[in-house]
This record gives sequence, structure tokens and C-alpha cells, in this order.
Amino acid sequence: MLGVAEGSPVFLIERRSTLDTNQLLEVVRSVFRADRYKFKINLERSS
Repeated sequence: MLGVAEGSPVFLIERRSTLDTNQLLEVVRSVFRADRYKFKINLERSS
């Protein structure tokens, strides 16, 4: 599906979304080819 050989490095990102009550709403797992993506993440602390 990704067009890479088995065992090739990939980016695996898992995101979990919750409700205000901390109840799990969804889990999303995304797999990306490591040779075609660059990720930049800015994290901020919420008050």
C-alpha cells in the first residue's frame, strides 16, 4: 500500500481524542513513508 519494501522505516503517528469527561472518543493510527515526509510539531502547555 505504501509502495516500500517490507521492513522499511515508516512514521507511525497515533492520535487519541477525548471528551471533556476524559472518555475516549477516537483513536487514529496513521502510517507515512519516512522518505517522503517531514514533521514539525510545536507543543504548547495549556493553562
